[in-house]
Amino acid sequence: MDFVLFYECTERELQNAYLLKAELNKRGHNLYICDPFYMINITKEKLKFTPDAILTPYLYEDGQLMIFKEIFDTKIKRIVNLQYEQILTKGHNEIGFHIPKGLNRNAIHLCWGKKWYDNMVKNGVPKENCIITGSMNVDMDRERFNSVFKKRDEIAMEYDLDTNKKWIIFLSSFAMVNLSEMRKKYNAIRFGNDRINERIEVDTTSRNIILEWIEKYISDNECEFIYRPHPAEALDKKIYSIQENNKNFHIIKNDSVRSWIKVCDKIHTWISTSIVDIYFMKKNCSILRPIPIAEWMHNGLTNDGNFITDYEGFKQFNDNDNITKFPIDENLILENFYIDKEKYAYELICDVLEDIVIKDTKMNFYDD
Repeated sequence: MDFVLFYECTERELQNAYLLKAELNKRGHNLYICDPFYMINITKEKLKFTPDAILTPYLYEDGQLMIFKEIFDTKIKRIVNLQYEQILTKGHNEIGFHIPKGLNRNAIHLCWGKKWYDNMVKNGVPKENCIITGSMNVDMDRERFNSVFKKRDEIAMEYDLDTNKKWIIFLSSFAMVNLSEMRKKYNAIRFGNDRINERIEVDTTSRNIILEWIEKYISDNECEFIYRPHPAEALDKKIYSIQENNKNFHIIKNDSVRSWIKVCDKIHTWISTSIVDIYFMKKNCSILRPIPIAEWMHNGLTNDGNFITDYEGFKQFNDNDNITKFPIDENLILENFYIDKEKYAYELICDVLEDIVIKDTKMNFYDD
């Protein structure tokens, strides 16, 4: 069997893609991994064979389906949508932006848990096209894959970090800071100007306060502080000046979030869904909440819990090695992430791929 996997975000998806490739190769199948935007904008190449199925990182807009179709010289037989965004804000859910529509619904849509499955079916996606497999991200968090990650000494050498100091990381979610006019207009179409302006204000104010906490802490304490930007975050002079003026402050985009969770002593988040990786990797973290966020920004995971709201709480968390209570209720995580006791999610996904090919499942993605 031949499969083609398209990925969007390297840090988020490429490790999972090669996990699927290894399992499919073990079963005697082929998986080709492609960057669709590189193919369309740079090489302008088309794939001249018809795979048994393709895997996509998303599939909800008509334009997305069109892009995948245009990459092939022949008609696509089957699509399995990995749907890499399933933990969404209340605002996203209200407009149903990530729900497949039209011909997209004819694909198989993989669900991390019952909560997303119910959301898809409630919004008109045929239930036979929604399959709960769990999340490959969670697979990589579990003990089977401990050896995949770089050791602390390796990362220290690569990024010139002192292994004798405490490593503290902030996993940023400030995608709306320094938003370009084009992206602002795009998001305003989806959510409305008022909400986008509110979100920009919340992101910007929260980031500035947190940066103040970080700068104050690192000036008074021996540590290595890593600032991990959100993939969509536009960095500016303000944050780069902190790095220039403090040798123990590092802006690092490379390596997976899980790699950093594995080696850091203290982990801070804002509204990052990486709190799920932290939980399944059996680490602890804080949720920094210097100002409240509107209800429509809630993502269902970090809505409630034990928040750090001031510098003293931030300092205490960094200094205290005996904090063991996780900041949110674990049931919130388990509602969204299915765990099969017998198989990992990547194995269940490969089962789905084999099943739809063996059964010659028909899917129509064309109007003609």
